[in-house]
Amino acid sequence: MTHIIDLEGKVALVTGGSRGIGLTICEHLAAAGADVAFTYHPNEMEPSIACETIEVHGRRSLALAADVSDSEIAATCFSTVESELGSVDILVCNAGIVRDSVLWKASKSEWDEVLSVNLSGAFNYLNQLAIQARKNPKPRSVVLISSINGIRGKFAQTAYSASKSGLIGLGRSAAKDLGKWGTRVNIVAPGMVLTELTDSLPKEIIQNAKNETLDGRLTKVSDVADAVLFLSSEMSEHITGVVLPVDGGQLL
Repeated sequence: MTHIIDLEGKVALVTGGSRGIGLTICEHLAAAGADVAFTYHPNEMEPSIACETIEVHGRRSLALAADVSDSEIAATCFSTVESELGSVDILVCNAGIVRDSVLWKASKSEWDEVLSVNLSGAFNYLNQLAIQARKNPKPRSVVLISSINGIRGKFAQTAYSASKSGLIGLGRSAAKDLGKWGTRVNIVAPGMVLTELTDSLPKEIIQNAKNETLDGRLTKVSDVADAVLFLSSEMSEHITGVVLPVDGGQLL
């Protein structure tokens, strides 16, 4: 039997959707038929490329300037999406930052910054979706973008790994909280992903990551977006509270 993912009539909200992994997630959701709203940091330029990427598939787009660590802005984003596109069916918490530092050199300000964006940022949007879910129960999907380093830890990534580990606890608890209102919550944990950031890394770090995989390559943004698309669709309607590594076997 052939299954085709069809998100026609669905409304998606993707945090950090203007570039990198988030942009590709927006594209995949739109190609499957969803209207897509996305947040971008206010310091970024107007993300017209992301809007065009969504609209080329004939779907509506909505760009929202937002610091995801601000809970009041999260509430405003949800109300704006509901008034412009409709209530959110799919939430992807992707926004995140990295501040690499070994523990003895790490500052409290760096720790606070990473946790406020990566973990509290996801909580802010998940919290708003939970309020909607209780008021208007229907099938919904949430996908949190974690990392394999939230499972195994990583040298010089104390704050980042802690934040990504926190997303796993947040997601699994949310799955239990929201299941009876029709909302599924899952977590995608990518390995090292080929992005603009990895282009600037030393070659030995890239090679070490490739050596950890079983297929000899790094994770592509499309690999992550494909996993998100599956978990956002009816094809995964009996899956919730799961951590799905997308890493070519780096964790093994």
